[in-house]
Amino acid sequence: MRTVLASVTMTVALVVGALPAWAYFTSTGAGAATGVAASVPRPASVVVTRTGEGTARVTWTTASSSLPVTDEVRRSNGTSTVTVCTSSSVRICDDTAVPPGTYTYSVVSRYRTWSATSTPSASFTMVDNVPTVLSFARNSPASTNLATVAWTVTFSESVNGPTTANFALTTTGLSGAVITGVTGGGSTWTVTAFTGSGSGSMTARLVSASGITDSTGNPPAVPVTGETYSIRPFFPTAFGITNGGSNNRIDSGDSMAITFSTTVDHRSLCGAWTEAGDHSSTIATVTVIDGGTANDSLSFALGTCPTLRLGTVTLGSDGYVAGGSATFTATLTATATSVTIVLGARPGTGSGAGSIGSVGSAPTATFTPDPLLSSSAGAGATGTVTSTGRF
Repeated sequence: MRTVLASVTMTVALVVGALPAWAYFTSTGAGAATGVAASVPRPASVVVTRTGEGTARVTWTTASSSLPVTDEVRRSNGTSTVTVCTSSSVRICDDTAVPPGTYTYSVVSRYRTWSATSTPSASFTMVDNVPTVLSFARNSPASTNLATVAWTVTFSESVNGPTTANFALTTTGLSGAVITGVTGGGSTWTVTAFTGSGSGSMTARLVSASGITDSTGNPPAVPVTGETYSIRPFFPTAFGITNGGSNNRIDSGDSMAITFSTTVDHRSLCGAWTEAGDHSSTIATVTVIDGGTANDSLSFALGTCPTLRLGTVTLGSDGYVAGGSATFTATLTATATSVTIVLGARPGTGSGAGSIGSVGSAPTATFTPDPLLSSSAGAGATGTVTSTGRF
């Protein structure tokens, strides 16, 4: 007599309420086996929400079960059905490639060959929206003297491809202003521009959609106008002359005070200085340059600076000096927004061969800043200013 050993796997379908249930057991050899009854829970409450261009989030609920089920999320357009994601723990699915159209979503819970399917979600429509510009805002105050300004452009969704060719400037009173760069990514981009020279206004505009697309190839609507800057560049606003000696001639004790529209970068005035704080030097010189038959002029130097980038003064007459140039010692004081120069005596040696003369009636003088003189914001000096007061 022989004993036969066998491996037996048995599955029995049951019904537990309205859900499919299964009894199963596996036994090897002879003897008794224990069956286990469990059910695959049916997913419920399938909700779909649009989270972006071509993206949707699906959420659902599933009753607890002793079975290690896996949920499959399916998208159907009524003709075809695709599985968009699977989950064994979380009840969230982000469908990131939804074409335009109307769909329903369902969730299938699986364990081995057994499954339970949810009721389909409500109809969900994915609209292929065109990206729009939500804001086109200045990055600096409306009134500025900056050499470079910027705007932040915010789109309604992520876009690719903006370049300087997509933008243009509208200006009044400015020369040489130009778009210099476009940087960023996603839905936020920064447009920068050089303000050029002059005083006026500047507005950036999105004028072309060429090359700008969202994830499904849609371009934005154009044109779109950004906020406007009032450009107030760096320039002298006042030039005061105080006669401290003889009238109608340049002499010891005379002084000049030049005021600028904004803070001076003292490093651009004198490379040996720092930008912050006031600076003063008693070893400056002022040279009266003989213009011949043209107007005489003044130039400035400072012993501690290889190059003093202040500017020049045109005197409006050719009678201040004759026979060559004449040099005076001077004290130069620079504050945040002004430069003051007080003339001292003419030194005996190295003061130039020119003879200081008098003019019948001292005309106004004109100060022209050195173009390499700049504001603390980096704007180069422009413009001229006519004096108040006379030598």
